[in-house]
Amino acid sequence: MQTVITILIVLALAAAALTGLGVLLARTPLDRLHFLAPLGTLGVLLFAAAAVLMTGPTLSSVLIGLTAVITAVSSSVLVVAVGRALADEAGIDVGESPE
Repeated sequence: MQTVITILIVLALAAAALTGLGVLLARTPLDRLHFLAPLGTLGVLLFAAAAVLMTGPTLSSVLIGLTAVITAVSSSVLVVAVGRALADEAGIDVGESPE
């Protein structure tokens, strides 16, 4: 079990490192934004999976999983909203508001 936990943590750290590298290499804010999405979803879910496996079948595991899912979903929504605002500010046609 410890091996699986270690693999999940290493994968999450790799996702974080690659995200950071992508943000450093990207030139525009819109390009940088694309690199943040994987960390907010994949990285969070991998860390949470490792934490759930470490704590075992407890209420804490349920709370960790629920928090990770909420974070992953809200992170994706936030990336889209910020991207839309950045594109609008840059004068890129973003279409009509979904409101």
